[in-house]
Amino acid sequence: MKYGKVLRLVSRVLTLFFAVALESAVIPRFAPPGVHADLVLILVILYSLDRGLLAGLGWGLAGGLLEDMLAGGVIGISALSKVTCGYLAGAMHEILFRDNLVVPTLLVAMTGIIKVAITLGLCISLGMLDGSLLHFIRVEIYSLLLTVFLTPAVAIWVAFSGNWEASHVGTEA
Repeated sequence: MKYGKVLRLVSRVLTLFFAVALESAVIPRFAPPGVHADLVLILVILYSLDRGLLAGLGWGLAGGLLEDMLAGGVIGISALSKVTCGYLAGAMHEILFRDNLVVPTLLVAMTGIIKVAITLGLCISLGMLDGSLLHFIRVEIYSLLLTVFLTPAVAIWVAFSGNWEASHVGTEA
């Protein structure tokens, strides 16, 4: 690999760790109780749109496993949902017009719904659902709305931080 590619990979890995740290330590202090922003999902979608299917699978797996390890719960729930979302976004790599902020935002919303469905199904089947189903769904909806709300800001930051193959998101008027 060339020096620039290695530097970009290291930058993306550090961004992933930074996103996990933000979503687990900083954002919960400002969000309502139980509501969390999924910055890793945003990064997985952005990287999948930028690099394609295999990158979506790889970043989804890496980000999901990192979240699972730090959460202390069952390892694999977040990883499975992030891999699925990364696969779907990566499959649309060549199809979608990615030159504005609307496409990643809508894709985060759609894949976020899929992520919630996967998480809910796994929690129910593994008997891990604490409390009521309505409370779980309400918290996940608020969390998804917060994640969608943060998507344009994260996309602009990623585009201008050099983590993007070609800084094309948010550059059109």
